[in-house]
Amino acid sequence: MTMIPQNPPHTTIDEQLKAHIQTFGALPVRHFQDILLYSKNGYYANQHVIGRQGDFITAPEISQVFGEILALYYIDYWQRIGKPDHVTFVELGGGRGTLMADMVRIFSHFPDFIRALSLHIVDISPILRHQQITKIAAPITHHASLETVPESDTTFIIANEFFDALPVEQWIVNQDGKRPRLIDVNDTWYYIPHGIDEYVIETSEMSLNIAREIKRRLMHGGSTHKSTGGMALIIDYGDAVTARDIRKGDTLQAVYAHQKVSVFDHMGQADLSHHVDFKTLIDVFTPLSTTLTPQGAFLTTHGIMERTEYLASKAPGQAAMLRTGTARLISESVMGALFKVLCVETVGK
Repeated sequence: MTMIPQNPPHTTIDEQLKAHIQTFGALPVRHFQDILLYSKNGYYANQHVIGRQGDFITAPEISQVFGEILALYYIDYWQRIGKPDHVTFVELGGGRGTLMADMVRIFSHFPDFIRALSLHIVDISPILRHQQITKIAAPITHHASLETVPESDTTFIIANEFFDALPVEQWIVNQDGKRPRLIDVNDTWYYIPHGIDEYVIETSEMSLNIAREIKRRLMHGGSTHKSTGGMALIIDYGDAVTARDIRKGDTLQAVYAHQKVSVFDHMGQADLSHHVDFKTLIDVFTPLSTTLTPQGAFLTTHGIMERTEYLASKAPGQAAMLRTGTARLISESVMGALFKVLCVETVGK
């Protein structure tokens, strides 16, 4: 990971970036993101980032049914692999704890399953960690990275809107090769332009490294190397180009107070994200079993409509809100098509 220079006292991120450029020259896009997101005064260290008061609303914040459907999916898988008596369950990027809280509520109806679970959340935000501890009705252990989560013969992993927030490298490509895309500043911030016959591609080495670690844990389990099975669900917005296509273009975007803004606006206060390259992730997970499904189709297949109507019948005063939330999650014009669910399983490997 890029070394992140820390701010001297009372130095803004904007000033820090300008000082770095004056000393070392224009910044690669990846380094720019690292500073804005992960430095001492960066976005994830300081902001209340999720929810109506933050910059974006994730699926668990829209409807409790989202987490409930996912919880039942994991319970079904656990039953299919023989109900192992110890499962390490890891959430990558726990947000405000809403998703895990909704899942734990369902898990608690299956006593053997909840007893088998050891819950872990990978999150670097001290603000979000505190909210997770407050909201989740079960013991959890926090980690700064997946590598420090204990090994287990059975590992379940969930990553909802996690990979899109990892830094990307951007490259300028022409017939002679590629070079890093750079950011510079004079009176204003700008990308160093590229020629008419050149184009931008994105990679995310951090995403690939985390995917490799997920694969290792699912395939090999704990110290006994006798994995009873494992599964990961990666839910995010992104695309999956065909094997013969080249994924071109700049997908890096910034959101501030629920509005898209320039990546050069509100530095350290705006959320930066990109469209996940699911094809590359699937390639990394080979030979594990992988299935990529639009979020709307996945949730509909696994009972979101039925669950929504059941809850609506039990709480008529909440029925309209429940139905509106479900519609937002599954509609192709909102989240149902752009968001994908990548299921990675050891069964069938």
